Amino acid sequence: MKLIKFVILITLLTTASLSQNPHNWHYCGPLESPVNITALYLYGDSSIIAAAYRMPVLYISHNNGTTWDTLTNKLPGNQQGVKHLEMVNGVLYACYLDDNSGTGIWKSLDTGKTWEGTHYPAATAHGFTWFGDYIFASNSPVHRSADSGRTWESFALPTNLPCMCLIHYGDTLYAGTYSGIFWSLDTGKTWVELIPGETTKYFTIDFLGEVLIAGTEVDVALSYNYGLNWNSVLFGDYECFIYNDSLVFARAGVHYKISCDTGKTWQDFKQYDSTGKQMYFDRIWTNKNSYFINNGWGVFKQNKLDSTKSKKGNNKWILNKNISITGTNKLNYLNIFTKTKLTSINIFSLSGRKINGKLIFKDRYHYLFEYDSIITGIYVINVFTENRNIPIKLFLKR
Repeated sequence: MKLIKFVILITLLTTASLSQNPHNWHYCGPLESPVNITALYLYGDSSIIAAAYRMPVLYISHNNGTTWDTLTNKLPGNQQGVKHLEMVNGVLYACYLDDNSGTGIWKSLDTGKTWEGTHYPAATAHGFTWFGDYIFASNSPVHRSADSGRTWESFALPTNLPCMCLIHYGDTLYAGTYSGIFWSLDTGKTWVELIPGETTKYFTIDFLGEVLIAGTEVDVALSYNYGLNWNSVLFGDYECFIYNDSLVFARAGVHYKISCDTGKTWQDFKQYDSTGKQMYFDRIWTNKNSYFINNGWGVFKQNKLDSTKSKKGNNKWILNKNISITGTNKLNYLNIFTKTKLTSINIFSLSGRKINGKLIFKDRYHYLFEYDSIITGIYVINVFTENRNIPIKLFLKR
């Protein structure tokens, strides 16, 4: 097989941004004037529904945010904002914060055009998830419904403090509260404290593969045994959101961090609009083609193709359609993303000296490589796949 060579110039920066190019975010609506968007629901390859803060309006786009239409101006409830828009078995649910109409969850059978109440017995639904025959929602007790919200059962947690998030792994439910994490093995009927005596406030919990990630009042923590033991990986008052198979985004007020190795290492995450102004946002959403940010101005979009172009200040370069390399916030780390399985990775100087290093993390087709003894110069990375060796020349600047 013919040997394919790729030559590329890379400068590793100690304060480099994530793979997204920081100046490729573009305002895409839904209005010409600013509107505070609190939640998005992305479905298919290009359809988006957006909910506005304190407005009974839903907007919809079928072309990835290029143009928008008003889906309805009769979204029910007197709410502070929609926290979740979720589709379950063809039913779209809107989960509110502080809904004074009597129920915190409404549903639509026609993708948001018309709405009806679910009789959810609380004004706020902080957490929402589903599996099996049930949908689950929470504020302090946990509520479940087997009939799309027509009737609800309520099950008390061992704490009366707010339950901020609900997730499930298989048929196990997890509830993150202002007094620790609780889990249920019987679809919410009974709950057990995961760490007895814990009083930590949990803002968000989620699974990335089999790794449980939590954002708390004191740190971001990882658990490799379903929450029985935890390792702190980032200290501070953070909420965490996962937005693809390996990337984790953490927010503390207007300060942001990002991790591209399942929370093992973190770097500052600052994004800017096309005018160079730093953007503040709630979370990041993604579909097949684009990333989206929702904030007080509306919806901003960045195409995934644009996010990986090599530009000044960016530290990710596409080598071909199968391999890309990203520098991290430390000079001696490289992330390698592939679409084929790698068997080994070696780094050599042009004189032939092998650079001591090791593969310290692997998750599907993401490899985190650590090396040492690097000085400014040209190096060759030999990337071995199952059927070929790809030598890549890089200029590494210390």
